[in-house]
Amino acid sequence: MIYPIPKNHTQMLVSSFVVLLLLGVLGRLLPHFPGSTPVMAIALFAGFAFRSKIMAISLIAMIMSISDAFLGFYSLGLMLVVNLALMAPIILGRYLQVKFSCLSLACYGLGSGLGFFIISNFAVWGLENYYPMTLSGLVACYIAGLPFLKGMLFGNLLWSGVLFFAYQQSQAYLNWETKTQHNAI
Repeated sequence: MIYPIPKNHTQMLVSSFVVLLLLGVLGRLLPHFPGSTPVMAIALFAGFAFRSKIMAISLIAMIMSISDAFLGFYSLGLMLVVNLALMAPIILGRYLQVKFSCLSLACYGLGSGLGFFIISNFAVWGLENYYPMTLSGLVACYIAGLPFLKGMLFGNLLWSGVLFFAYQQSQAYLNWETKTQHNAI
């Protein structure tokens, strides 16, 4: 069983925040398969691991702001929708605190991706001038986004697995190290 980072472990909280920030920014800046960045998996993990919602929200906001500063900003309305849609995995990560399982992690990772796809493509259709404001325009917008959905679902599963496995292994190591030091005394 894995548990969120305890509040009194300040060094672990800060170092986790910095590592996740770097991973998120670099994951968006470095070449990758379309849509397969670690940002949504980081949001899911941050919702689980950080007891402070403000810390989790700040992490995602910083990842997006810093990487957008390099990639280029886009319309304010669309940026707002994208950033708000990235908050949903944080909420789902809170539910993982109650009962964690690999199945729930996979479902939340896939659900986050599908939700983001629906919200962001609807926003592109409604806020941008790329598609006509008709049903066929909306359908065309969703069809054009399908390659990104495929990458996002793959990236969410991959990155969620990597983050939660690494976290579980670090917890196991820290527990082993604590027991070893305690037995040596």
